[in-house]
Amino acid sequence: MQGSRILATLIALPIIAALIGLGSWQVQRLAWKADLIATMGERLQEAPMSLDTALALPPEDAEWRLVTTTGQLKADRSAALYRISSSGTAGYQVLTPMALADGRHVLISRGFVAATSFEDALAGLPEADDAPVSVTGVLRPGEEQATFTNDNDPGTGAWYWIDLDTLSEQAGVELLPLIIVADSDPAGGDLIGGQARFDPPNQHLQYAITWYSLAVVALVIYVLLLRRRRGAGT
Repeated sequence: MQGSRILATLIALPIIAALIGLGSWQVQRLAWKADLIATMGERLQEAPMSLDTALALPPEDAEWRLVTTTGQLKADRSAALYRISSSGTAGYQVLTPMALADGRHVLISRGFVAATSFEDALAGLPEADDAPVSVTGVLRPGEEQATFTNDNDPGTGAWYWIDLDTLSEQAGVELLPLIIVADSDPAGGDLIGGQARFDPPNQHLQYAITWYSLAVVALVIYVLLLRRRRGAGT
């Protein structure tokens, strides 16, 4: 009987500890998400600032700022990024470098299209000319590849995450370290803009309660099991 109680303890305690750890992680995520939602809500209500003004801020203060700038779109160097739209539809965002007046380049996410392939997403876009256009949108950083995100394949034009270094190489220009997610296509196309304006889901409290509840259930089962075995041994 002593051996079975030891075995039960060796199995139960790590499980309980893991469940508590998962609950605590969700509490941390809850605080992070609440701060993110507050930051987005505050900054997206502000008047647009110039791109240079935003770039002069520390990177963490520049994110989610509404900015405006003018430049020439390099439409022939556009890329299609697989993405789920802010309304939950699968499709693509069109990414196009913009040449600024001082020679710098910034990547513009011009909007979303519910196409069936990377190639189709880029087909039918308005032809670009040399005339400068204005863009207003939300400033966002480049991305790191997430655990379950596909690898980009620049050779075939398949993009699943915003790798600014490789996109710079493909476009043949050096891109600024932040992108502008446009409120509308500066080229006047039918792309659906405003993809950075959304309400992030915040269900971390429910998740935390679930993990903590499972920890309590596991603890109760463990205690009852010990009592049963102790009673069986008397």
